[in-house]
Amino acid sequence: MTLAQLRVLVAVAEHGGFTAAAEHTGMSQPAVSRAVAALERELGAALFVRHRDGIALTEAGRRALARTRETLRHFDLIRADVAAASGQITGELRLASLPSATGTLVAKLLRAFTDRYPQVRVRLFEGMDDDIREWLHRGAAEVGVVTLPAPGLHTVHLSTHDMVAVLPADHPLT
Repeated sequence: MTLAQLRVLVAVAEHGGFTAAAEHTGMSQPAVSRAVAALERELGAALFVRHRDGIALTEAGRRALARTRETLRHFDLIRADVAAASGQITGELRLASLPSATGTLVAKLLRAFTDRYPQVRVRLFEGMDDDIREWLHRGAAEVGVVTLPAPGLHTVHLSTHDMVAVLPADHPLT
């Protein structure tokens, strides 16, 4: 089992297929297929069910994916800790945001962060509130932008702007 195979497993699961995972990882589609096949052989179980219209994780695949995400997070932490010991800040920050907040609240803060920490790679995931909370819960993202209240999450206010709905004056809901 290699780190590359584990990264491919996550890419295939997150991107919904071998071709999309290949594009994301910069590998060829046959190389992605071989990596998954080798991992399945080594683990002794199918990780994906291949359908005509795509793929789905098997139960073994769901379990392997959860552990793989945790393993990759630990590898990233090792790199970050060693870099920090030598005075560098590196690694990856996975940020989940509401689409409406990305351009308005997050973009300026993200620009300042990447200017200050250019060695940190930022991955942005956009989704709805429930998606973001789930990504945070399962460790797919370290930081997220959600609406309040957010029980069980440590929160920091990004803005104090009021949100308003704008409707035409003759609309039935005005």
